[in-house]
Amino acid sequence: MHHILPQSEGGPNTYENAIALCFDCHADAGHYNPKHPKGTKYSREELKKSKSQWIEMVRNNNIEIPRVDEELKFTIMEETATYEEKIISLRRDVVKIFATTHPVGVGAEYHWIKNTYPGCDIKMQLITTLGHITDKAMEKDIYFDVIEIEMADSRTKKIYFDISDFVSHGMVSSSLNEDEFFANKLDELYS
Repeated sequence: MHHILPQSEGGPNTYENAIALCFDCHADAGHYNPKHPKGTKYSREELKKSKSQWIEMVRNNNIEIPRVDEELKFTIMEETATYEEKIISLRRDVVKIFATTHPVGVGAEYHWIKNTYPGCDIKMQLITTLGHITDKAMEKDIYFDVIEIEMADSRTKKIYFDISDFVSHGMVSSSLNEDEFFANKLDELYS
């Protein structure tokens, strides 16, 4: 961020007096000097005009400003689910959910969608496996909860949530058979 009117010259530390600049532009914006060897730097009026044009472009083209999160998490009581975004593309995303129990894992899926694509509509949901998708036999299959959404701009997108942490062989999950699921988890940890 750069202060259009520097604070050292009485400029306030406010949104109206700030402009987001890349590193090089930030260096060029400081201390306007038309005789600078790097070329003409930006005047305060040029900075204000650039900021106004950018804000207008965002408004007119419905450009979303991405969220800046440290790390998205989903917590129910003592259990916290985390995410690994493996593929993010125009038509399909692949997101690994790190959760232990089924309720937290499924809740984490919807939490991720809500935070990543606010205002979208869920159109379809199905469970599948990597073996089914690739038509290959797998020694240990990977389970996906596939959720199709419709975006605000009417595009559809499929999100493949890797749910293998909380759904295992034969679709055993903590919500169907808690003891068997826990036994399988212990076996994974100590085998």
